[in-house]
Amino acid sequence: MPKSWTEKYYNGKDPIVGLTNRKISGFPAGSRMLVPTPTQVDNYIRQIPVGETRTTAQMAIDLAEKAGADLTCPLCCGLFFRICTERAYEELQNGKLDEEVTPFWRLVPSNKSLLGKISCGVDFIEAKQREEDHQSMRDGPTKYPDFKNWEIN
Repeated sequence: MPKSWTEKYYNGKDPIVGLTNRKISGFPAGSRMLVPTPTQVDNYIRQIPVGETRTTAQMAIDLAEKAGADLTCPLCCGLFFRICTERAYEELQNGKLDEEVTPFWRLVPSNKSLLGKISCGVDFIEAKQREEDHQSMRDGPTKYPDFKNWEIN
């Protein structure tokens, strides 16, 4: 039986920063890359203010900077965004209130194809953004606050 989204979320791994052995996302081999955890991604999303959005690309920059790395693993950013999204959507379907779950509608994947994989669908995300008076996610992210003083673990 496949793991639930909650089981994937609590994967028991710690974040690591290691050296890349090849060029990744324009960074040369030997760059310091953060491999985050789903809980770090979740914490980042929870700190996005109501009415604002970020992209997964901006999240990757912010997480790397906070960890003292050059970049964050782009694959992990997309995968952990999906894990957080699916887990929160399941919680909403099971009766939790919006303020009790990760507000995944505030993080927009830089790779738009990821949106097609999310079970809640784009219309659900846009409806949640309208409730919070966001710009449409099709218009791009809104302003970025200073994320220097938050915890990544």
